[in-house]
Amino acid sequence: MNSTRKIQEVVIATLAFLLWGLESNAHHDVLDAINLNNPFEIVGQVAAVDLGRPHSTLEILIRRVSGKDQIWRIQMDDRRALSERGFTDVSLQNLEWVKVIVYLPEGSVCVDECNGYGLSLTDTENNSYTLSNDISARLRQLKVE
Repeated sequence: MNSTRKIQEVVIATLAFLLWGLESNAHHDVLDAINLNNPFEIVGQVAAVDLGRPHSTLEILIRRVSGKDQIWRIQMDDRRALSERGFTDVSLQNLEWVKVIVYLPEGSVCVDECNGYGLSLTDTENNSYTLSNDISARLRQLKVE
């Protein structure tokens, strides 16, 4: 009985370690997936917030003159990193209108629904917040090089 329990504990610990590693690697692949020379600035209304794992998302609704709305799903840092900067689901949802600097994935086409990676967010009071420490750090590194 004891040996079976030990085997189960080892299997569970191994799976937890492997899953943690996959989550970490997914987080760093973002920099390989985007073109840092082509940022977009979007202005719209916060439509939804999901501070899930491994990445959080922010949905921005843009009302176009044509009457056809455009929705942007913007990937941000994880819940822990955002909460260290004072963000919560409620604080993000309460921002309403925002300006966001976004990077599209390489080869991505954006029409009515767009997916991107957020660098920074500016609220209506002109307060600016970092959405991605990885992108921000990489841009600083490129400036120095």
